[in-house]
Amino acid sequence: MEKFVRINAIFLAALKPFTNNQWGLQTQLAKVARLTPQKMNNILAGSRRSDEDERRAIASELGYEYEQFLNLGRRALGLPEVKTQAPPPRLSEFFRKAVQVLEGPDGEHLKAVAEAFSERIKESAG
Repeated sequence: MEKFVRINAIFLAALKPFTNNQWGLQTQLAKVARLTPQKMNNILAGSRRSDEDERRAIASELGYEYEQFLNLGRRALGLPEVKTQAPPPRLSEFFRKAVQVLEGPDGEHLKAVAEAFSERIKESAG
């Protein structure tokens, strides 16, 4: 029978390596998750649980999709990983940049690429 581990423990196992010897990172993560530095410290110490939104904000700030970040914790605890097919981080930023390029001098050439990419996203969403 597989070992049952709470998601908070998995999250903490993934988070600990990022916060060791990283001065200021704890405060930055607290700000992103809309926590006080004291509450963030309590989360890291294990005396307070984080909620889903806080965990997602922290994972995103560290450059990971949520399930990918949890897989880091699963790996650290020796648990099986969950297969993910997450989209690249910050997809909205990619689209904003793509629009800027399309409005520039090479725009006509790239419109076909953007349309094909858009169609691919619609197919995978639907």
